[in-house]
Amino acid sequence: MNRIFICAMVLMCLMACDDGTESMGPLDPDVARIDGNGPLDMGAIESDAQQTDAIQDTDSAVDATIPAPPEQPMATNTLDPIAVTTWMRGLPPSDSDPLFDKYELGQVNYPEANNVGDGDGVRWFTQESDEDGTLSRFGITRGYAVAQIETQPFERIVIRADRVSQIWTPLSVQPGDFYGSGRSLAPILHGGDKLTVAVLADPRRGLPRLRFYKTTDEITFNLDDITRPDLLAGDDEVLPIGVPILNLLPKTLTNVRARVVENNWVSETTITLPGLIPGSVSHLAFEIAPKADWPEPGTEIEFTLEVLADGLVNGYQRTITLTTIDPNETHQRSFISPVDGSVQYYGVRPPSGFNPDRTYAAVLSLHGASVEAIGQARAYSAKQWAYIIAPTNRRPFGFDWEEWGRLNALASLDNAMNRYDINPSKVYLTGHSMGGHGTWHVGVTTPGRFATLGPSAGWESFYSYGGSRRPNGPVARSRAHSDTLNYLSNIADRGIYIIHGDADDNVPISEGRNMYQAAMMHTLDIEMHEQPGAGHWWDGEAAAGADCVDWPPLFQFMKRRQLDPWESDFVFRSPSASYSSKHSFIELLSSISPDEDLVVEANSVGTRLEVTTQNVRSMRFDRMGLGEAGIEELNVNGVAVELTDSDVIWGPENGKRPGQHGPFNEAFRRPFCYIYDSDEGQDARTAAFYSTYWALIGNGQSCGLEASELSDDGLSGRNLIRLGDTALDIPQEIFQWNEDGIIFDGNQQPNSALVFVYPEGDGLSAGLVAPEPVKHYLRQVVPFSSRSGLPDYLIFGENGASLIGHFGSEWNFDPAYARP
Repeated sequence: MNRIFICAMVLMCLMACDDGTESMGPLDPDVARIDGNGPLDMGAIESDAQQTDAIQDTDSAVDATIPAPPEQPMATNTLDPIAVTTWMRGLPPSDSDPLFDKYELGQVNYPEANNVGDGDGVRWFTQESDEDGTLSRFGITRGYAVAQIETQPFERIVIRADRVSQIWTPLSVQPGDFYGSGRSLAPILHGGDKLTVAVLADPRRGLPRLRFYKTTDEITFNLDDITRPDLLAGDDEVLPIGVPILNLLPKTLTNVRARVVENNWVSETTITLPGLIPGSVSHLAFEIAPKADWPEPGTEIEFTLEVLADGLVNGYQRTITLTTIDPNETHQRSFISPVDGSVQYYGVRPPSGFNPDRTYAAVLSLHGASVEAIGQARAYSAKQWAYIIAPTNRRPFGFDWEEWGRLNALASLDNAMNRYDINPSKVYLTGHSMGGHGTWHVGVTTPGRFATLGPSAGWESFYSYGGSRRPNGPVARSRAHSDTLNYLSNIADRGIYIIHGDADDNVPISEGRNMYQAAMMHTLDIEMHEQPGAGHWWDGEAAAGADCVDWPPLFQFMKRRQLDPWESDFVFRSPSASYSSKHSFIELLSSISPDEDLVVEANSVGTRLEVTTQNVRSMRFDRMGLGEAGIEELNVNGVAVELTDSDVIWGPENGKRPGQHGPFNEAFRRPFCYIYDSDEGQDARTAAFYSTYWALIGNGQSCGLEASELSDDGLSGRNLIRLGDTALDIPQEIFQWNEDGIIFDGNQQPNSALVFVYPEGDGLSAGLVAPEPVKHYLRQVVPFSSRSGLPDYLIFGENGASLIGHFGSEWNFDPAYARP
């Protein structure tokens, strides 16, 4: 399976992977630039004065006021295509890339044709795009393309950039849709009559395709990329619909209201987002509240979506139509994600012969790369005894069912458990290809939810299948969850049924066989079916659905087994209390050391429970769960613990704890908002890049505000991602900074950047700080990847990391957990 490595992961692998030394040197620029999100080995750097001047020139252009479009009533939103056919194709030298850093600093100029490579060594060729915007003569080599567009000051520009890594103009930086979905849109800020646009593409995923649009609107709905529910005849449940919204203005929009306008079918509803970042994309959630049961299948339901915000001249509306369907059909069910407030969906294959008085089982099925969740659900035949629940991995490629993909799978399961009458002891996990890996990963990190695991064409880990080197040091701990083999002991007493075609040319049969042998060390309840002559996806006559996932012996295996959700005899191993925390009646709250796994062993003797721990600082015992397990006495590490009517907290409650634990990614695991000093400059530009990236790769929602708009008590229920000097409000004294760089332990580290997490209020804030000449470094540590995994803090510059590590259990700096 080919994967695009965002630069954050290249950073971590190259800094932290074991290369036989303990030092962390500079990044290899050829590797670091693999998808265009930028290297840390910056090559030749201009003087500080030159860099500052370049950024100041760019920022002064942001001040140029873009006139508002003519006054109009509630706008309906239009995009008009722009014909951009002539491009300059740039080929950097094989051993360097002089363009990336210039473009990051806003120095985006239209080049002249030059096939010799004078000056900076970049060769430029003129080429024409195809009618659909494809650069069919781009070639097979990674490189750049630059175009110019004639614009009017009141026009706003939107780009659809497929199979492109990154997009630059003098005033903005945006990620491209490197998977080439054909659905994404991104705003392009400009300040004059002629717009120069540069893109970076690696054609290994296909040739870049670039289409431009113009509008006089201030915002744009992207209805090509909505996340919607199916409307089930006879149902009156309130369900959300998600739409990406593009802020086309160079200013923050505040008090953003996503409203459904009342009509004969639906009541008026409004969901509010604190702010939209200038020149960014974020998903907004709208709520569909029917006035009565939806009518018979095939009825078209029309309703109007409306966006209002402080800072807009107009409100904007779009009307959409959904058609009701039979509730017994395979359908999409939407919900609002607890992670970020976005709208996600999962596919549902309802039980055949549905009986509302019956309790059912649930099979959670994880899709493969490029597969839509509704397609995964349709690959199964209906079962009389179970729901098939097929979550999204946030996107068809998503996160390999790790990190945010895993969280979305579990959130989908939680939503289904709340909606349907499902027996928690009869929940099963399966998946195909990437979803087969997800079955192993979600299964071993959340063993208390599933009675059986059924991976089909699954792979062990990035280390076995992708050939990635294992990281070491602090990154090894923040990414420990990826090492599936280390946590297979958690599936003891679980049933395992492995399916694999013995001619699979995508995921080798060795992956399935190796996992079979490894799992046999922990459970004897295991079977493996190898389909003779079958490739990666195969079908036959055995099942009404696709045989490779709907395999009848797999479902017979599931049906014969059930889970004890309150088991009292187990060994549970966790890579981190922030990632894998719950099993049976225990919840891990914090560890003694961030450098080791946490282990809990529980053994019951009659009504007494004996618990021993390794590296567990604090944990919670669910009192109801203890009661369900028949426990009346509790001993932890040989010491009696009093049981009351409430949950039992064992260990200190201060310091690191759920929601305030780290590592860096945890700041993005609940709704978050970027905070920056001003709409102008690199910090707001970086916030826009992060927001659009999250919308593209994670179907996600984020908000942004100027610091002056933030109330004294912050934003309740949201983590704050603070950029620049707004991070001074994070209550820590470990790191300082000035116009020259980062200061740690009294030592100035010139032209360095800092990212870190630290508690603030009831949440976990992230700080992203760099001096003006190198603020663009912060766009190189975007966390949204299955292979991301920064620890609690990182100081880095053009030569790589100078300090990286975890804080201690009381948010103290401990050199034992750091690597200089």
